[in-house]
Amino acid sequence: MRNSSRLNLEHITGAQISRSAWRQRVVEAERGFTAGFRANSALFFYFFTTSVLISISVVLGLSGMQWALLLLSVVIAISSELLCFTAQKLGEILDRRQDEEITRLISMVAAACFLLLAGAITTIVLILGLRLYELYG
Repeated sequence: MRNSSRLNLEHITGAQISRSAWRQRVVEAERGFTAGFRANSALFFYFFTTSVLISISVVLGLSGMQWALLLLSVVIAISSELLCFTAQKLGEILDRRQDEEITRLISMVAAACFLLLAGAITTIVLILGLRLYELYG
């Protein structure tokens, strides 16, 4: 099914449209995010959790710094999930080689993703917990 919202002249002119380097990175990031969102159902959980988290944060009246840390933690958590999912898919592709070093590297990426996720969750819990303590403690 063709996407009619984009103007694709490649098939007519036979030439690719050149983009500046920063714009190409943005396009690649958008494609990667879309592919990850379609392939990994865990991202739906993250977006649902983020909406609940934003609602709780509005009710608690977080400060600007707390909002910044909360946003950073959410971005780290989602990025970590995308990176871990990518490493798993890469592992499935490279698993045919049965290379022990590749398996070890993918395990290291998974460990780094877990550490990032644990740090993000800890930061969020601390921010909300301290704010609750300020209000009701």
